[in-house]
Amino acid sequence: VQVPEKKLQENLLQYGDILLNRTSETFDEIAMSSTYLDSAPATFGGFVIRGRDRKNKLLPNFSVYAFQSSLFRQQVIRLGQGAVRANIGQKDLSKVILPVPPKAEQKKIAQ
Repeated sequence: VQVPEKKLQENLLQYGDILLNRTSETFDEIAMSSTYLDSAPATFGGFVIRGRDRKNKLLPNFSVYAFQSSLFRQQVIRLGQGAVRANIGQKDLSKVILPVPPKAEQKKIAQ
């Protein structure tokens, strides 16, 4: 696949990026997440929302669990929209509140 350099740079993943799917067949499956824990060059597509911790508050290994927690899942399911297919956008995701424990506790949870 050939990707224009500008688009490649815009969509290049960094270690710790959180990837969430925008659309699914059911509300229970929107915003399912994955955390990028590699350093190989990779990008993401249009049906994925990338989250990036710009304030350095989340340990990447902790975010694997945080975005699969029942608290997070309940909020995104409630904010989902659609009739035929369920979806969620960045604006609605920004409304989700996710408690972030201190890094020492995050490390314990991740272990």
